[in-house]
Amino acid sequence: MKNKKNIKTISGKNVEGFTHFLYDGCHKFYLLKDGKLTADMKDSGYEQSNIYPIDVLPDMFWDSCPLRFIDTYDNFKSIVPQCRGVTTFRNFGFRNIKLNFSRDKQYIW
Repeated sequence: MKNKKNIKTISGKNVEGFTHFLYDGCHKFYLLKDGKLTADMKDSGYEQSNIYPIDVLPDMFWDSCPLRFIDTYDNFKSIVPQCRGVTTFRNFGFRNIKLNFSRDKQYIW
């Protein structure tokens, strides 16, 4: 099933074409162009259950530990550097989301 949510940018960086992400359950988020587990991912200890559709990324990112970051999996290009204070999701599931991480968490829609 094709993801019907549309994502264009995360923190000002173009991420069109990414439909899924790999999540380690703590702080590592890797953007994927499809939802398939590769041999390399298996060798790194990931399972198919670690891959999620892109539309749940803001919520999972919000709930992750403070060491969070978002990279692409294919070339490990940094989209959101580790421990960044503010992360903005634009045209993400037809809504814009700004997450501000500080002492007091703020979730701004």
